[in-house]
Amino acid sequence: MTAAMVEMDDVRAFLQTEVALEAEFEDSIARNPYSIETWTSYLNLTASEVDPAMRKLPERRVKLFRRALALVPLSYKLWKRFIDETYQLVRGLRIDAPEYGDLRQIYEDALVHLHKMPRIWLNYTALLRSLRLGTATRRVFDRALRALPITQHKRIWAPYLEFVHEQGVHPTAISVYRRYLMLEPAGREDFVRYLQSVEQYEEASVQLVQLINEDQESTKTSRHDLWMQLCTMVSQHPEQVSSSLHIDRILRSGLSLFTDEVGRLWCALATYYIRLGMFEAARDIYEEALLAVLTVRDFSVVFDAYVKFIEAMIAAEMDESSVEVDRLLVLYEDLAERRPKLVNAVLLRQNPHSVKEWQKRIALMSDPIAVVHTYTEALKTIDPAQAPKASALWIAFAAFYEAYPDAANARKIFAKALAEGNFKSADEYAAVVVASAEMELRLEEFDAALDIVRRGCATYRKSAKLWALRLDLEESLGDVASTKAAYDRTFELKIVTPTMVLQYTAYLQEHAYFEDSFQVFERAIALFPFPHVYDIWLAYLKSFVARYEGRKLERARDLFNQVLSAVPTGPVAVTSDKSLPPVDMASTLYAEYARVEETYGLWRNATAIYERATNALEGPAQLAMYQRYVAKAQALSGVVQTRSIYERAMEHLPDTLVWQLALKFAVFETALGELERARAVYRHASQFCDPRRHEDDFWAKWHAFEIAHGSEDSFLEMLRIKRSVSTQYAQVNYIGVATAASSLGMVPAAKTGDAMVDLERTAATEQEPPAKKLKANDEEIDIDDDDEEKNAEEIDIDMDIEEKAVPAAVFGRA
Repeated sequence: MTAAMVEMDDVRAFLQTEVALEAEFEDSIARNPYSIETWTSYLNLTASEVDPAMRKLPERRVKLFRRALALVPLSYKLWKRFIDETYQLVRGLRIDAPEYGDLRQIYEDALVHLHKMPRIWLNYTALLRSLRLGTATRRVFDRALRALPITQHKRIWAPYLEFVHEQGVHPTAISVYRRYLMLEPAGREDFVRYLQSVEQYEEASVQLVQLINEDQESTKTSRHDLWMQLCTMVSQHPEQVSSSLHIDRILRSGLSLFTDEVGRLWCALATYYIRLGMFEAARDIYEEALLAVLTVRDFSVVFDAYVKFIEAMIAAEMDESSVEVDRLLVLYEDLAERRPKLVNAVLLRQNPHSVKEWQKRIALMSDPIAVVHTYTEALKTIDPAQAPKASALWIAFAAFYEAYPDAANARKIFAKALAEGNFKSADEYAAVVVASAEMELRLEEFDAALDIVRRGCATYRKSAKLWALRLDLEESLGDVASTKAAYDRTFELKIVTPTMVLQYTAYLQEHAYFEDSFQVFERAIALFPFPHVYDIWLAYLKSFVARYEGRKLERARDLFNQVLSAVPTGPVAVTSDKSLPPVDMASTLYAEYARVEETYGLWRNATAIYERATNALEGPAQLAMYQRYVAKAQALSGVVQTRSIYERAMEHLPDTLVWQLALKFAVFETALGELERARAVYRHASQFCDPRRHEDDFWAKWHAFEIAHGSEDSFLEMLRIKRSVSTQYAQVNYIGVATAASSLGMVPAAKTGDAMVDLERTAATEQEPPAKKLKANDEEIDIDDDDEEKNAEEIDIDMDIEEKAVPAAVFGRA
C-alpha cells in the first residue's frame, strides 16, 4: 500500500512538473511568439506524445506545429522537423495509403513559404517518385524550375532527367530534354544517345547535325566519331531521319573534312540510297566514288562494297526477268574488267606527274585511238619539273607511231618534245635526241641520224651518251677528219672517258695514224688518274711496243718507268662493278716491262726489272713475280743465279706464302741431286705449315721425299719436326682461345678436360712403332722395333708420348 502511494505521488509530481513546464512555455510564447528556439524546446517537451504504432502524429502535436509555423512560416528548421516526423511515421505503408496525402499536404504548405529552398523540392519529388505518381512528379519538377532561381536549376535537372528516363514516355522525355538544352547545350550529346536508344532517329539526326556544327570543346566525343555516327544513322535508317536534312549534301561535306574516312563516307551515302530503294542512284554514287577516291585503301573499300551490291542485286533478280539479270551481269563483268584502270586512275590522282603510272595506264589500253588520247593527256598533265624522266613518255609515244609504222608522226613527236618538252635536265633532251637518231638508223636514214646527233651535240654539249652515239656514227658514216674532230671535241669539253680514248686510238691505228694515236694516249694520261688510266696505259705500252718493237727501246723504257712511278701497288678495283675482282696493276705492268726487255733488250735489264718488281710488290703478287722470275732464270741463266733467287725469295716472302715457293725450291735442289739442300728447304718451310691445314700440300710431299731419298734418321727427324710444329700451333691456338674466353668471362666446362693434354696426346700418336717389318724397294729404310734411338735434337715437351706406327706405305709392299 505504501509503495503504490509512493508511485502515485511520483506520477502526480511528474504531471504537475510537465504542466508547469507547458505553462512556462506558453507564457514564453505569449511574450515572444517568434522565437524558434522556444518553439523547438516546446516541441521537444511534447515529443513523448508520439506513438509509432499510430502511423500518425497526435492531433495536439500537429496543432502545436501549425501554431508555430503560423507565427514563423519561413522557418526551414520547423518545416523540416514537421515533414521528417510525419514521414517517419508513414514510411513503409502502401503507396496508396491515405496517410501519404497528409504528408503531401505538408509539403505543399511548406512550399508556399519555402519555394526558394531546392532541398524541399528535391525531397518532395523523391517522395512522389517513390509513390509512382508520374504526372504529379513532373508537375512538381516544373514548378520547382519555375520557382527556383536559374543558379539552382542544375540541382533539379539531374533527377528530372533521371525521372523521365525511368518513365519511358518518349514525347515527355524529348520535351524535357529540349528545355534542358536551353540551359545546358553540352547535354546534347546525352540527348542524342537517348534518342538513339529509343529509336527516335528523326530527332536524333537533327540533334546530331546540330551537335556537329557546335563548338568542338562542348562535346566529349571527337568530331570524327560524331560524323561516323551520323553516317551510320542515315545509312541504316534513311526513312526515319529528318526530311529537313539534306543527307546527300551533309555526307559530301564530310568527304572534304575527313580524308581518312572517304571510302566509308561514300559507302554510307550509297547505302542511304539503297535503303531508300533508289538502286540506280546508289550505283551512280559508287561510280562517282571510284572516280574520286585518292587512296588504294579507300578504293578497295568502295569497290568491294560496289561488287557486293551488284551481287545482291543479281541474287534478288534471279527469279525475275532474264533481261534485268543479263544487264546486271554485264555491269558486273565490266566492273571487273575496269578494275586495273580504276586502280591506275587512283594512283594518278595521287601523283599526276608519275611517268611510271602513265606508262602502266597506256599498257592497259588496247585501242590505238585510246592510246593516242592517253599519251596526249599524259603529256599535257605531267609537269617535267616534278617528273623525272619525262622524256621517256615522249620517246615511248614516238615509238608507238614508229611501230605502226608512221615515221612522219614519230618525227613530229620528237620535234615537239625538243621544242616543248621543258625537261628538267639536259640529259633528258639528249635522251630524246639519241632516241630520234636511233629511230632513223632503224629506218636506214643514216645521213639523217648523223645530222641529228651532230645538231644535238652542238646544243647539249655535256651529254656523254649523246657524244658516244655520235662517235659511233662518225666512225661508221663519217670520214677521218670529222671523226677526229668529234673525238678532239670531247677532249676540249672534258667529257671524254677511258672507253672513248681506247676507241679513238684504235680508230687512228686502224687508219695508220700511229703517232697521232700516241699523242692521244699522252693527252689521256695527263687527264685521268689511276685506276681509271690503267687500261689506257696498258693499251699505250702494248701499242707502242707492237709498233716499234726494239727500234725505240729507250722511249719504251721511259714510258714504263713513268707508269711504274705512278701506279699504286696492291689489288685495286678498276671498275665500280663489285662482281669483278680487284686487279694488281703494278704486277701486270712489271711483267709487261720484263717481257719487253726479254724480247728486245738484255736479260740483265730484265733481271733488274724483276728485282725491282719483287721489292715493290706485296703478298700474292710478289709470290707470282718470284715464280715468274725463277722460271725465266732457269731458262736463261744458270743454277747459281736461280738458287740465289730462291734464297732471296725465302728471305723476303711473307710467312704465309713462303712454303709455296719452298716446294719448288726443294724440287729444284732434288733435281740437282742436292738432297741435303732440299731437306734443309723443307725443314725451313715446315715452321710455317700447320699440319692440320697443310697436310696434303706440304707434309705429304716432304713425306714422299723422305721415302724416296731419306734414311731412318731423316724420316724420324721429319716426324719429330712435324710433331713439334703441330704442338707449337696447338699451343698458339689454345692460348688464343683461352684468352678470348677469359676476356668474355667464359669458363670451359669441366667435362672437356685438359685441352693441352689432348692435343699433346694426339701429336704423340704419330710416332708409334710399326707392327712388323715390311720390305719396300732397293732403297728400303730399315727400322727395328726394339732398336729405337732418341734424337739428340728432339724437343722435350715434358710429357709421355706414345709412338704411332709408321704407315706401311712408307716401305712399300712386302
